[in-house]
Amino acid sequence: MIKVWTKAIPGSLAISLAGLVLMLASPRTYAQCGAICLYEVGGTEMGRASAGAGAAAQDASTAFWNSAGMTRLDENQLLVGGFVAYINQKLILNDSTVSVNPPGDTNGGHQAGGFLTPPGMGAYAVLKLTDDLRFGFTFNGMYGGALNYGKRWVGRSFVTENSLLGLNIMPSLAYRVTDWLSFGVGLNAVYTIFNQELVTAANAKVKMEDADDWGFGYTLSTLIEPRKGTRIGIVYRSEIDLKLNGDL
Repeated sequence: MIKVWTKAIPGSLAISLAGLVLMLASPRTYAQCGAICLYEVGGTEMGRASAGAGAAAQDASTAFWNSAGMTRLDENQLLVGGFVAYINQKLILNDSTVSVNPPGDTNGGHQAGGFLTPPGMGAYAVLKLTDDLRFGFTFNGMYGGALNYGKRWVGRSFVTENSLLGLNIMPSLAYRVTDWLSFGVGLNAVYTIFNQELVTAANAKVKMEDADDWGFGYTLSTLIEPRKGTRIGIVYRSEIDLKLNGDL
């Protein structure tokens, strides 16, 4: 997955350059975390809908968004943030046209949402090692969610409730080559846990409990500042394979 950000571009030349890089990178721009990646990872970028996150390099959260941006921070920094989300999802089905298996009454699905558990969060730290070298550390929730359709809903033989949580631990390093060019590298250790319940045709409850695994990958990034007021951030995140094993 390749991401490209730009920030505060005043000139047509910079816009053209950023557009060219974006077109070259676009084939992979949308393939991330099976479409359930969270941009809301407990940083100040939530206030801007993460626009330009990989080029801003304004606080310690750049350790995650673009590690190379850590070279733009002159002091040690620690940033901790979080949020609470509520999912409003209600299913309404016409019982007269639905075949129920297992048989019995059904509520169609009722309110399947609720509060996101656990709440979204992120913690980021940047340590200045030398004038040109920085160490960063990230701990945040990469993806997750939970739904509970109830034991009586019409699709209970497929699923009644489930939950998925992915936590990311990422140490990183950044080095400033010149005043306008920096590189970053990070190691991603992602822990994922999954739970699911359903009801069989014989009205027996089946549970998949604590199916979990660790996966590892890496992140490569660069930050380019060809002129004052123009920054281009490019980030590549490798794929991470997970094999979830739990108790049935």
